[in-house]
Amino acid sequence: MESRIERSICVEPLAGFSNAREDLISKLPEVLISQILSYLPTKDIVTTSVLSKRWKSIWLLIPGLDLDSCEFPDYYTFVDFMNDFLFSSREQESCLNKLKLSIQKDENDPSCVTLWTDVVARGKLTHLDVEFGGPVLMRVYCEVMPLSLYNCKTLLHLRLYRVWLRNFDPRVDSLPRLKTMRLEENVYSNEASLESLISSCPVLEDLTIVRVDDNEQMTHNFLMGISRVRYLIVSEDMMELIYSYLKVDSSLPQFCNLSCLKASVWLSSFDFLDILPKILESCPNLKSIVLDTTCIVDRTKETVERRVSSVPKCLLSSLEFVEIKNRISVDDGALEVARYFVENSVNLKKLVLGLASSFLRMRLAKRALLKDLLTLPRRSSMCQIEVFNALNGRALCYRKNKKTGRVGRIF
Repeated sequence: MESRIERSICVEPLAGFSNAREDLISKLPEVLISQILSYLPTKDIVTTSVLSKRWKSIWLLIPGLDLDSCEFPDYYTFVDFMNDFLFSSREQESCLNKLKLSIQKDENDPSCVTLWTDVVARGKLTHLDVEFGGPVLMRVYCEVMPLSLYNCKTLLHLRLYRVWLRNFDPRVDSLPRLKTMRLEENVYSNEASLESLISSCPVLEDLTIVRVDDNEQMTHNFLMGISRVRYLIVSEDMMELIYSYLKVDSSLPQFCNLSCLKASVWLSSFDFLDILPKILESCPNLKSIVLDTTCIVDRTKETVERRVSSVPKCLLSSLEFVEIKNRISVDDGALEVARYFVENSVNLKKLVLGLASSFLRMRLAKRALLKDLLTLPRRSSMCQIEVFNALNGRALCYRKNKKTGRVGRIF
């Protein structure tokens, strides 16, 4: 019979705790408890206030608060809760540094966000996210952001959706630590208000603006304000604004710090080849460019060469990577843009060309144009070219045989 050895484990109580069921969490410092609570949903955080007399005020020390007015019985209950929280937390020396508010309100509901923002902006706020959902309110009913927000020295992340940003006189580096800013469908007092806000952020890295007014001066102020960025994503709508702007002004502000540019272009509305050299001229230190296009108008090789006869500085010094994705290709436009980069980029290491499957089926029968691209005299001896299907990501690899000079497809 197999013998069974039973081992008994003796667990001794920790020093200082006589009862194994003793509440260990309550013995932790309040600052640590508030950090633990910050990982819970706001509803659960509030319910801890009924646990004991000590817990009644601990939750007020949480570093972050995420509230949605729709989760309250009505808007006025939400307002009362926020007022009570901010008043009580100030008495408790609040540690609040992250605040996210999602608000649904009607025109007749009271305006409170201006006051709330003013209170938290005077503390050690690092993250602020204010969003007004529901129907779009008239300008007069939009909540105005307080001046204290524009001088918050600790703010790192700012997102504002459907608020009123008024004009202010920015001090030097009013928002010295702000790195990420997203402005969506907001109201601006005048053209200077947006420019002042952007120019007051010396270390801004990520800026998103939705629905900028179609105005040349506003576009100029906007471009000047973001001219120190290192990484830039340009939407199709913004690209059309730039195109309209270049009809009035022959050049763009200099983006001397920009190293990576990604642009989405709908090319049925204007000719991208008209503005590409001007965009590149404004980015003297550009290292990487990704163009996501949905249509290209037809241009002959002679026309392209005439338009881009001058070579921007970045092509002669810094540009190393180019990617062109053409999802709905009706002609050779994307290939001509690729040709321009290959023939003029001195330090280009890699060019990636994504073409629509319909275009590939049509062209692969003779392959003449693709082979022409791959046999082009390359300004850079390091340049590699890759072609792939833009819809499914499947690579179509071509290689030039150094001995025979022939170009063959590698499956």
